[in-house]
Amino acid sequence: MLRRAVVSRSMTSTTKAAAANIRAELGRQDMSRAALARQLGVTEMWLSRRINAHTPITVDELAMIAAALDVTPVALLGEAS
Repeated sequence: MLRRAVVSRSMTSTTKAAAANIRAELGRQDMSRAALARQLGVTEMWLSRRINAHTPITVDELAMIAAALDVTPVALLGEAS
């Protein structure tokens, strides 16, 4: 049981960092959330849930978002910038 709680906290930290980095990259590129959602072919709600860290971002989703922002997935996983 203890191990599960530790893993859960770790995932939350990673999700929060990725979400913050995606928001920062949107700002750097002066791109709206709506524009990114359109480019990804998802709803704004889908994107919002992920970049506000309400829903964990999967590896595939991170790769898709990184490609749309023309950055590497690793860049989105680093410490929040």
